[in-house]
This record gives sequence, C-alpha cells and structure tokens, in this order.
Amino acid sequence: MWRSNAGATKIATIGLGAAVIVCFFTAKLMSKTRRRRKITKIIDTIDELQKENVRMRDPQRVEEFVCQLIRGGRSKLQVIVDFDMTLSRFHKNGMLCQTCHGALATSPLMGQQYRQTTQALYKRYHPIELDSEMTMKEKEPFMKEWWEQSHGAFLNNPLNRADLTQIVQNSKVILRNGCDVFFEILNKHDVPILIFSAGLGDVLVEVLRQQVTLYDNVEIVSNFMEFNENGLCCGFKGDTIHCCNKNASALNNTNYSKRTKDRTNVILMGDSLGDLSMANGVKDLQTNLKIGFLNEKIDEMLPQYLDAYDIVVLDDQTLDVINGLLAKVF
Repeated sequence: MWRSNAGATKIATIGLGAAVIVCFFTAKLMSKTRRRRKITKIIDTIDELQKENVRMRDPQRVEEFVCQLIRGGRSKLQVIVDFDMTLSRFHKNGMLCQTCHGALATSPLMGQQYRQTTQALYKRYHPIELDSEMTMKEKEPFMKEWWEQSHGAFLNNPLNRADLTQIVQNSKVILRNGCDVFFEILNKHDVPILIFSAGLGDVLVEVLRQQVTLYDNVEIVSNFMEFNENGLCCGFKGDTIHCCNKNASALNNTNYSKRTKDRTNVILMGDSLGDLSMANGVKDLQTNLKIGFLNEKIDEMLPQYLDAYDIVVLDDQTLDVINGLLAKVF
C-alpha cells in the first residue's frame, strides 16, 4: 500500500525509538546479570582483597580456606602472627622503621660499641637473610650465628630494665595502621593470638603497651631477657629464637596449647619465608590460611612468596587485608 513520506518517516521514528528503549533495558539487564555472575565467590565480596597490591597464586584455594574459616567460626580459630615488619611497619613517610633489635641497636642508651657491633652484624648477615638463591636450611646456621653474636654483644652492654620505656618511645618501631582494630576484633570474639617473634620480647611487649591495648587473649613467644637484682639484663630465657627456627611445636604442653587444642583453623601472618613454619606443631590442623607481607625486593621475591603464601600483600603498611577478612569470618 502506498504511504506518504511523512507517514513513513513518523513510523520509522517510532520504530527506532522503540528499538532504542528495548536495547537500553536489554543492556541494563545484561549488565546486572554480568555483575551478579561476576561475584560468585566470597573472596570477591571482600573489598580489601581486590586491591592492586594484593596477589594470590590460587584464588580458588583461598576461597576454599575462607569458606572453611567461616564454617568453623570463632570457636575453631586461632591466629599466629610474626611481629617485626608484620604487625609493625616497614616504613612510614619515606622513613624506614625499625625491628625490636633495631630499637636497641640505635639507642644512645646502649653505648657506641654495641651500636657499631650490631651495625656490622646487620651488614654481614641481612643480605644472607634476603638471598633468594639460598634455602632456609642453608640460611639457618648463618641466622643462628647472627642472633647469638647479637645477643652476646647485647650482654656486654647490659640493658637497664628501667630504660626500656624510653628506648621504645624514642624508637622507630611503629605498628601498622589497623593494629588496634585487629586486636580489638579478636579479643571481642575471644580468639587466641600467638605472636611468634624472633625479636626481643621485652621490647615487643613495651611497644604493644605504648601503642595499643594488650588483651588477655594474646600469647607472646620471643626472646625474653633475664634481669638481675640491679635491674640489668644478665641473659635470655630458654633457647634462642631466630628467623629460621620458629615452630609451634615448642608450645606443646603449655597453657596456650591446651587453650587451643580444639582450634584447628589457623590464620598465619608473616613477612619472611621462615615465618611459614610458625603453625608447625598445631595439632589436628585443618585449615592454615597464610598471609605474607612482602616489604622489599618485591620483583625478585614475589614468585617465591606466591608459591609459599596463599595471599601476598605488597608494600602495604596496614592490616586492612586481615581486618577485612575477619569481618567476613565473624
């Protein structure tokens, strides 16, 4: 049938408009469908795990572990964490921070000879600690030498217990942002925390007391000093803990092991490959989600860290990842 040009134009315009509307709503529906389809895993709902500096070799493995942690709940969970450069920061505002040993090594209260000796030991042994070509077994005798020589130098310049507070106040040992939230969440849910440190336990405790609340659910295994009647350090308690011999089997038959005997799910956090053994000895271990903080030599060390840790956090001075994860678990 014949139509005028005006009528044809009007019909074409209406048809085009209808098509545009249909396409718009179809695209919107498909977009929603894609978004719904994309978020199919619990780890996709944890914003902190979506950051560019958070890496996972096997996201499906992490997903399975997180699901197991959620199913187990707080009654099955314990957290095992390193201190130096894990709970504490690696840097702040362009300034390198310190370890517990480093706080003493730079303190004028410790004497010039001690500072010079520890600096020389650091220059000799720290490159070995970070050598990606050496195995942990190959590093272990060197790390044992480092710690023993460092502690020996320390005892030749004995610390006065009364100076600890000032040394820590003047140090550059600074906890990561979010540490207060981390401790508060786990205390609220009565989840035990084991801080397993090759540092100096007395310095570590003083840092926690000055910067956060030290709750009763926190157990600390570290190199603790012995003091004589004059308040001077005269030795260390127990065997030396260094970065290559951290093992939870040392806690067998302790109050902590009895308290956690039914807690078979572990979140482990460390900044070195030596920290991976901290959960060794946990009885009937079912889940061990390992979070690693890679602070330096990132390009060189990342492949090893991705093989060893389930989640690797690159140059991040916060505890956002673990706090976001705990919010989902609880």
